[in-house]
Order: sequence, then C-alpha cells, then structure tokens
Amino acid sequence: MAKRILSLEQLGAVPFSSAIQTEIEKHLKPLVDAGVLEIDFTGKKKGLYFMSFDMAITWGSTNQDRCWRYPGLFGETNAVFVGAIKGINYCENVRDRKTCAPVFKHSPDELGKQIAFTALHELGHQFGLNTKTSFAGAVEGGHTGDEHNFMFALPNHADYKDIRVDTRFTKKRTIKAGDTLSEIANQVGFRRWAAVQLPWKWLYEFKGQDGKANQQILRSGKPDLIFPGEEVWVPDYDARRKWRVGVELTPKSFTKPQLDSMTKWVDEGREFVQ
Repeated sequence: MAKRILSLEQLGAVPFSSAIQTEIEKHLKPLVDAGVLEIDFTGKKKGLYFMSFDMAITWGSTNQDRCWRYPGLFGETNAVFVGAIKGINYCENVRDRKTCAPVFKHSPDELGKQIAFTALHELGHQFGLNTKTSFAGAVEGGHTGDEHNFMFALPNHADYKDIRVDTRFTKKRTIKAGDTLSEIANQVGFRRWAAVQLPWKWLYEFKGQDGKANQQILRSGKPDLIFPGEEVWVPDYDARRKWRVGVELTPKSFTKPQLDSMTKWVDEGREFVQ
C-alpha cells in the first residue's frame, strides 16, 4: 500500500484547533493504521490531498440570509468555511443585531465540534464518498439524513423543513400599534424569495403549532387590517437553534464499509474532481 499525505492548511489559526485535531485523528485512524494515509497538521507538506480552513465569512453571510435561509454552506471538498460556521446566527429581528444569537456557541463542544465534523464530512467527499452509490443509504452527492454519520446533511434529515413551512418551532407574537404584516415578516426574515412570494404573504399563510395559519386567526381576515393586541404565529428561533444544534452535533462516525471504501480510494491514489 502506498502512503498518501493529507495536508491540513491553516488549522493552527482556527478556534479550538487542538480539539479539532483530536477528532480528525480519531476518526481517520483506520486509514492511518492501514498505512495508506499520513496526516500533516502543519499544512507544510505537499500531498495528493489537502484541506484549507478559511476564516473569512463566505457565501450567505448577511444577517437576513443567516436567520432563516437554507442551512448554509459550511465547506466544500477541499475547504472548511470556518467564518461561515462562526457567523451563522438566528435573529428575532434581522434588522437589529442585538437580537441575533449564534447557532453554534463559541465553545469546543459547539463551534469546535461543528468545525471538526464539517472537516470530516468534506474529507469523506474527498476520499470518494461523493455519489448516491458510494455507500448504503446515500443520497445524491454522497449525503445521508442519518445524524449519526459524518456524511449527514441537514436538508436530508427526516424532520427538516424550510422555516417558512415548519410548524413545530413557532410561537405567538403580539401585534403592537404601527405594526404591519410586511414589517413583521421582514423582521423575522421572510424576505422576498426568488420573486415567488412577497414577505407579508409568507407570514399571512404561516402556520403555528396548532396547524392554523395566521390568515385564520386574524380578526378581520384581511392582511392589511390588523389590530394591536392580536397575536400571530412567527418562527421560534431559540427552539429551532436547539433542535438544529442537537442534530448537527450528535456524535458521528464513519461506518466500516465507508472506511473500507475511503481506504481503497486513498490507496489507489484517486482524487475527487468537483
């Protein structure tokens, strides 16, 4: 078996780098023990495989996007977007930064673990787990909805729903004088999406935990006639964050067939091309 080098670039600049290194060593140990892989944590060795840790804020970085949008891009085959992981947050009001809270708290058990899990996920892709035929239970792109596996991707989870139609994590908001459905919708992040539907209409049709839409519970039955003291359903970002962190940070591993497949891929010197 030929030994290949995996060079991890800029890891030393990443928060909780020692904890991240420990996770990577632990879960790639079968490849190292098989003699097919050497991991260079200094980033100085040139090898067939590399991964960079990008501290910059990347794609989808505005507050409004981070509050409600599709889960977000945390990495790609050769990179982990640390800045994006650090920066993603949920806001009660996207126009007021004081109402924003990070999805992953600045701790080794949250931010550090998510960076490590993202790195292992992307390395899985780099080592051949990149199609729906790569392993049992894989879907397109080599992902899975199994939160216990490193190839987990949030949109594939059985319980994941777009925030605009997810009735589980909702709460009531009391309308105040001067409020409009458009303003409330924009505050909670229901911005216009691909010119399909206006923000106020998303909120007007938004359903709460009781299954009722706001258009059913508003007294006038008209979106442009609301009254102070009335209540409307809005997303409960704190509850959504807790659920998301729970599934994202569930302990993960590679299965033996995945590890065997990755070992063979590396031993043969194959390289994933995006």
